[in-house]
Amino acid sequence: MMSVWAGAALLVCGLGIAPLALSASQALRWERDSLARGSAVLLAQDLAHRLHLNASAAAQYRLDWGQQPTASSCQDRACTRADWALADLSQWRAQVARILPEGDAWLQASGEGDAVRWLVLAWTSPATPVSSTIAPTPTLPVPCPNRKRCLCVVLSA
Repeated sequence: MMSVWAGAALLVCGLGIAPLALSASQALRWERDSLARGSAVLLAQDLAHRLHLNASAAAQYRLDWGQQPTASSCQDRACTRADWALADLSQWRAQVARILPEGDAWLQASGEGDAVRWLVLAWTSPATPVSSTIAPTPTLPVPCPNRKRCLCVVLSA
């Protein structure tokens, strides 16, 4: 008789603990996504500073999804403004890949002049629904890659 009551008590405790465990795992997923979003904001600020410092070559700052520009370092030789922009993008894009989980970036002119750029950063997130392809909108100029979370910012030199 004692074991039936003990089993019932374990069942009740298990039913009480299961929602807590589910809640904790969801909190961890959202915390990871929040950390990635904060990192994306810092990466956007970094690129904004780079663009501001090299405003005369703003037209050279362009990236497509999956593009990894390669450039030689401008620290050991003289570079043109265009070379400097390519070196900036190469270094910055490597940071995106290193900091964001499966991070990617898209950077293009906004059509309002060479100095204004759309920047969309994407990363994988366990908090993203399976069918999460988002079409371009007035606030998102390019579709977010499938199963990724995106942050869109407008940068100006």
